[in-house]
Amino acid sequence: MDELITAIHEIIKDYRIDEGIGISKDRIAEWIEQFDEEDREFILSELKIIFEKRYISKKKAKQMMRSVISFLAKKEGYESQKDFLLDCNFIDHQPEGKSQKVLIDFLNEILKNDFEISVEDCNTANAKFYIYIDDILCTGDTLFKAFGKPKKGWFYQQHQSGKTNLEIFLASKAQIVLGYFAIHTHGLEKVLQRLYFAAGKKGVNTFTACIKAYQIDNDFDRSKSKLEFLFPTESIKDESIIQCEAHIEEKIVNYCEAHEYDIPKKRFYRQENLPPEETLFSSPENRVLFEKIMLKKCIQLYNMAGRDTIRMRPLGYGLKLDMNFGFGALIFTWRNVPFNVPMIFWYGHRGWIPLFERKYVEYEEEE
Repeated sequence: MDELITAIHEIIKDYRIDEGIGISKDRIAEWIEQFDEEDREFILSELKIIFEKRYISKKKAKQMMRSVISFLAKKEGYESQKDFLLDCNFIDHQPEGKSQKVLIDFLNEILKNDFEISVEDCNTANAKFYIYIDDILCTGDTLFKAFGKPKKGWFYQQHQSGKTNLEIFLASKAQIVLGYFAIHTHGLEKVLQRLYFAAGKKGVNTFTACIKAYQIDNDFDRSKSKLEFLFPTESIKDESIIQCEAHIEEKIVNYCEAHEYDIPKKRFYRQENLPPEETLFSSPENRVLFEKIMLKKCIQLYNMAGRDTIRMRPLGYGLKLDMNFGFGALIFTWRNVPFNVPMIFWYGHRGWIPLFERKYVEYEEEE
């Protein structure tokens, strides 16, 4: 087990290192000791595989950002990456402490070192591309709030001309480019629909730039989906899982009735024969076991926490009306981990030691 801890440490050791936190081997050992002894080596062996595919270090992030710049410049027919960048306007519309402001500083460093320009040099009034950068898109809720939140979203903010940003953008026939380190495909599809309505049902020309390996397929409505997230089968059910399912269903039904919403479809379990091919875990059988261990432990934390919070789920926060055990994301960066990953990774209360000590910044109010 020591070898697995060492291997995992090598992958995730730069977590929040810029803030003086990092992750030590002792932290990994403390975390895994909270699980049943017979499960510990198995959990670490599967996590090593997952972290190799789904942990984005700072070094990897710089490589990815440079690759995206190069790709976009070629895609748009520019001979020079610098010329492309000078036709861009980088949107900065997230609260202090969220990923975007840090990533813009991160980008500024690359621009200065590689092209001898800055973000300020790029933000011209006649931009052809409005670039929105962030680290991970899960539900898309942060993206929607940044653009479409009534009165406060970027669409509604006043441009220096006196018109709104949306009016200027639509008149310019420019393009919004959504630049991410990782995206969940189902979340992207849903948020683009929400932005369409937020823009007054006007077509908003968008393009999503993301390295193909990090376009995470979580489209549970598609039979050929890879289902690259935690989504257990019904075969693992026991009394604690049945009780948790009933609690989630009850709180969502009560919320829907109070707000006169339609009751959403249940999506607690995936079909036994899906995904058609396992691409994230070491085997289909190990996936089932891993999901069982994670869900049962997360339910323990969920029951200790403020489980009546409408978005809280044991396998990670989702949207308010998601009738499931949680978003189930398995994606991590050196900067932070989203609340959409299972609680066992980030919950740090009631005596539970999280693997990743995360920070939390939210928009001022809920939708």
